[in-house]
Parts: sequence; structure tokens; C-alpha cells
Amino acid sequence: MSANGEPLAEQIKTLLRSMGRTPEEVADCLWLAAIRGVPRRDALANPVVRFLHERLDLWRCNVTIAAGASTVALSVRDACVEIPLPLAVRDFLVRFDERLYPELEAL
Repeated sequence: MSANGEPLAEQIKTLLRSMGRTPEEVADCLWLAAIRGVPRRDALANPVVRFLHERLDLWRCNVTIAAGASTVALSVRDACVEIPLPLAVRDFLVRFDERLYPELEAL
């Protein structure tokens, strides 16, 4: 649970949906937040995982998105929850992994 009482998984779902309705809107969201990442990475090098970490208190959690996955895996202690990725975020990640957003790649 978070400080405001909303379960962490629900906060993640809400934040993922807020990133945009299209892959381009997701890219714009990450660009405006100064989030960069590395293609084909699943943990903190993934720009969406990094975005979640920066917006929510996830530093005590293991958050991953495997390449081609349709979910975010959130592990806290011995518990793991799979959170569905919105289609726009999923499509963004496919395109990011294909290196179609070089401006969002970490140097």
C-alpha cells in the first residue's frame, strides 16, 4: 500500500495509462520527463521502468518488463504481481526496441 492508501499495482496501472493513448504520446511523455533508456533491457535501463521508478516509490521493489512482454512484473519480497501494459505502452516498447526513438536512448 502507498501513503495515500491506493494499492501500488493500481497506482502503476493509472500511471501507465496516463503516459498516452499512442506510442508517440508515450514517447513524448518520456521525452518531457527527461527519461532515457537502453533498447531491449528489462529493468532500470528500460525507459518505462525508469519512469515508474521516478514517479512512484518503487526502490524497494523489483520492477521488470521483459522484451516483447505484455505485462510489468512487480516483485515485493516473496510476492509477484503481473500488471498489464496498455497497448500504447506495449507498442512504444516494441518500437523503442527496434530503435525507432533514438532521441530516447541513453548515451
